[in-house]
Amino acid sequence: MTQIKHELIRGLKANIRFGEKKRDVKIAAHAEYLKNGGSKDGYLHPKGLFSYKSFDTYCSDVSTFARWAARNTNAKDARSARQYVHKYLKELIAKGRSAPTIKKYAHALARAYDCEVKDFGVELTKRRADIKR
Repeated sequence: MTQIKHELIRGLKANIRFGEKKRDVKIAAHAEYLKNGGSKDGYLHPKGLFSYKSFDTYCSDVSTFARWAARNTNAKDARSARQYVHKYLKELIAKGRSAPTIKKYAHALARAYDCEVKDFGVELTKRRADIKR
């Protein structure tokens, strides 16, 4: 377990951008997108962790995945555990976890693996779909 956890946290540390203003980075990314011929409607969001709180939360989330992977798979390192991320997220959905919680775990793992959430191949539920009043 510790090997998977440490490698995932190392992946998160590679994304640290403390001290930078996220707004400034987003403006620069948007300008770069327009310069390269993109439309004004959308652009790739800048990657990184700009907040200490987000980093701490993501560390906790990837640690939870590392424990799950150690118990439920034969993965020995983070690279081999990546193939089980979709199974983990589907299990969270099946357990009835809320959409924001599942999305938080998915984003933490995507940041640790330096990819997009869609690369895991799991259709996440919409935030508003599971609100009960």
